[in-house]
Amino acid sequence: MMLFVMATAPALCGVGCLYHSWKTAAKGRALVLYGWLLLALSLLSWIQLAGAEYGVVFALVFPAFVAWLMIVVQRRKGRRKTSAPQTVQPMRAPSWRGIGRNIARFIGLFVGLGVAMLLVSVALVMQFPFAANLNLASALLLFPLLWAASVCWFLSSRKPWKVLLLSTVAALVSSLWLLV
Repeated sequence: MMLFVMATAPALCGVGCLYHSWKTAAKGRALVLYGWLLLALSLLSWIQLAGAEYGVVFALVFPAFVAWLMIVVQRRKGRRKTSAPQTVQPMRAPSWRGIGRNIARFIGLFVGLGVAMLLVSVALVMQFPFAANLNLASALLLFPLLWAASVCWFLSSRKPWKVLLLSTVAALVSSLWLLV
């Protein structure tokens, strides 16, 4: 019972910190850092409570469930308030330049970053001291995580060319590492 409290309390506080930093106007990095650190501490407690396999699952599912509950509660509070209808401005027609830019972004994200993160994940996994089948399983788990992280980084970056440049360098280093 004590381990359950030690696992849920930091998870609740971590989600609360992240939610509060998201909802407040002052975007404090310290609150975000504390939230993620509390979630990492919660992960350790979940692993101690339920073992590595189920502990990681509980550490991922519990904060997501709590965050959705917080959003639902906040949404219900928002429905009670009535505001004047806002005027909706019509959307502009897409330009050929914008369509070309979005197609290039799509190809860069899904093909370019996908190949780059595949090379990085294979190069990383080849350094693991496991058997070949375990390395393959690790690569299958690591590749989507790296790819999703790089896509999120690209989409949230103010200078996406830096993300593409660093991913290209990482892919080149990984391919050289695999050749040697």
